[in-house]
Amino acid sequence: MLKELHLSLSLVLVFTCGLLYQLTLRSNCFFACLPFFTSPQGPEGLLHNGRSIVFIETSERMEPPPLVSCAVESASKIYPERPVIFFMKRLSNTTQLTSNVSYPAFSLLSAIDNVFFAPLDMKKLFEDTPLFSWYTKVNSSTEKHWLHVSSDASRLAIIWKYGGIYMDTDVISIRPIPEENFLAAQGTRYSSNGVFGFLPHHPFLWACMENFWRRYYQVWDSEPIFNGSYALHLWNYMNKEGRTVVRGSNTLVENLYRKHCPKTYRALIQGAEGAVSREPGTDNR
Repeated sequence: MLKELHLSLSLVLVFTCGLLYQLTLRSNCFFACLPFFTSPQGPEGLLHNGRSIVFIETSERMEPPPLVSCAVESASKIYPERPVIFFMKRLSNTTQLTSNVSYPAFSLLSAIDNVFFAPLDMKKLFEDTPLFSWYTKVNSSTEKHWLHVSSDASRLAIIWKYGGIYMDTDVISIRPIPEENFLAAQGTRYSSNGVFGFLPHHPFLWACMENFWRRYYQVWDSEPIFNGSYALHLWNYMNKEGRTVVRGSNTLVENLYRKHCPKTYRALIQGAEGAVSREPGTDNR
């Protein structure tokens, strides 16, 4: 009897230790590892089924701002069974984030089960595509709009190779897109590359690679209905004034954050303002 009890306790201890280890890995992953690399499937394993949701960051920025965090979080909510992969130029296979550096949004997104971060290796990505010869010859330092150009090229290559849905980092998802091959309309005669989805190796994307070369921040009396929409593109390009989401402003964008990315709203909007109000020497009375 004593031997059986000892064995049972040992098994419970092993199970508990294993569970705590997994939780520690997940919660602290942004300190010393990347959630992308905790997956035994590796990059191809996450992308190969053509169902990934893809975001891209071509700048050197490491910490996603609130709108980017909202875009990724809302996609993870709307597509819970699909991997949401955020490719970032600054990441590499050896990236180490130390615990004395604070990345609130990175931490928040890392804790979401279907969100993964991955390094954006353009040279490797463009191999076996019409973009490779262009990339090996282009001088990025002389390209005035290199961030946008490289992002346009990268999104085409990723979706052509692996399939899935690409979204700009200022697009908030509100319901699933049912189509496998689609473009978003920008007008009666133009389409947008801010959101699009295709099956792997779709000929339209190959042809695109061959040819490669404001009301959101107003106060609303009532929230509009978006029953006919799948996502909302806030289009950072038009926000030249650099307006941000303000807690209690009752703007459309604040209500979108509350509804579609509540974790981002609580941590980066409410939390940020709360931290400011608690600064030493601040009179909150």
